[in-house]
Amino acid sequence: MPGQYNRYQQGFYQEIYDEFLAMQEHVFESPTYEEALLVTRAIMKRVRYNIELLIPRFHLMGYHFGEGFSEGPEEAAYWEQEAPIYKAPTSETPYLVARLEQSAGILPLTLKCCYEEVGSVNFVGTFPVSEKRKERVADGSLLDPLFIYSVKMAITMGRIIGVKLMTFRSLLIGFSNMAIVEAVHTR
Repeated sequence: MPGQYNRYQQGFYQEIYDEFLAMQEHVFESPTYEEALLVTRAIMKRVRYNIELLIPRFHLMGYHFGEGFSEGPEEAAYWEQEAPIYKAPTSETPYLVARLEQSAGILPLTLKCCYEEVGSVNFVGTFPVSEKRKERVADGSLLDPLFIYSVKMAITMGRIIGVKLMTFRSLLIGFSNMAIVEAVHTR
């Protein structure tokens, strides 16, 4: 089915996503894989664009990034280093993704392209107390924030846990493929 990328660029976002989703593992067959890769990269570029828009807006709203994520200053410093609010992919990222795939198996295209186009994101935190909301959630992770471990952290976690990707996939990303698509289409 050549031409899906062009159709995606014309605005048929959900239709193209649904076509690829229906193909299941056949999406990895040529020439479909090349089209799916182009589309997924385009989706992730939109995700990155939206993440980069959200961060300054959250700051303006008084969002407390990192609040409720750590139990003390030492742990907070560790997570600020290992899981910053946002870290774009580097030139090393494709190599690290290949290493992760060697140890964990083929990654879903969404995750592979997310690492390569978006990087890592940590929106754990809390919103400020307001007149309408008198209480603040003490644990920012209870708000189910967007959180994507870096590919380096995923490799480290895989070594520590010592299991295949299928067992720890939920540790790699804190959202589903569909949630990414829904978030992208709000732009």
